[in-house]
Amino acid sequence: EPVDHDRLKSVKGAGIAEHNLPEYAVGKNVWASLMAYRTDSLKRVPKSWGDFWNTHSFAGPRSLQSAEADYPELEFALLADGVPLDKLYPLDVDRAFASMSRIR
Repeated sequence: EPVDHDRLKSVKGAGIAEHNLPEYAVGKNVWASLMAYRTDSLKRVPKSWGDFWNTHSFAGPRSLQSAEADYPELEFALLADGVPLDKLYPLDVDRAFASMSRIR
């Protein structure tokens, strides 16, 4: 049956994006991946995934989401390797893992 979103109290005014309100469902999972860093330990601010991968200019340990928890951040690895945002898909998985191996 189609969902009458107007009848759902928790949907009204909740700011749910239109694409998460399809005719037969209500989307519930939204997440983001981001780059964070310590402002007290870097002289320069990383501004791209290329910077994140640049262990010479930005020394120190890195952390990415665990492959056991979910898929690894293949898009970040490809962006760091110079793939333009509009050319990410389909993912070049071999290239992504090669890029990831450089910061292992």
